[in-house]
Amino acid sequence: MSLILEIASWSSFKQTCITTKNLNCQYEEAVDRYELYGPDTSSLLWHTSILKSDPRNADQVDFEDNHKAAFNWAIGNRPYPFSTPDFIYNGSGVLATATKNSTTAIDFLIPGALGTFQYINGAEVITQNAVFGDWASSQIIDVDNVLGYGINTVLSSYIQKWYINPNQALNLTTQYAGKVPAGTYVRVSYHSVGLITDVGVALNFKLHTPL
Repeated sequence: MSLILEIASWSSFKQTCITTKNLNCQYEEAVDRYELYGPDTSSLLWHTSILKSDPRNADQVDFEDNHKAAFNWAIGNRPYPFSTPDFIYNGSGVLATATKNSTTAIDFLIPGALGTFQYINGAEVITQNAVFGDWASSQIIDVDNVLGYGINTVLSSYIQKWYINPNQALNLTTQYAGKVPAGTYVRVSYHSVGLITDVGVALNFKLHTPL
């Protein structure tokens, strides 16, 4: 059984459970309120409430707009974009053209000093002139042999095959993050099946730098 420790305000809950302890916080939503919980070690459970109002009050706005998406993840799985005591968001992207009716490799260099890491938990793929049947795959590759495994060594395969919706951007987010060495590359291989027009491809990567 957990020992429930009451916290008087949302601001105090943020300071204790998010800023100081960086807990995997959870919430329950009712018609008139949010019940917030911070599972801690030794069966401790921090708790506070946020009342709803119309128009939204300041605590409700702050929680819904800035923190709600980071709650209710599986215990032990960290929502990296929001774990500010541990990580800073470092999103970046690359723009390329995929040749029609062929496979085009699009490489993105993982930033940072050698020996350090970035964490990646998703990407957004935006296309122009894609057609039904186009698909993409993704790997982590040591293109320049910075890790000593050999030039163009494949370290990991993240996506084996993912079909592209020509009418909608692909926005992929996982509930865990891959740890990728700086100096290696994310390679997205775009497989075009169209016969008429090359495809514009914009890739946005959800990167997080450990503090």
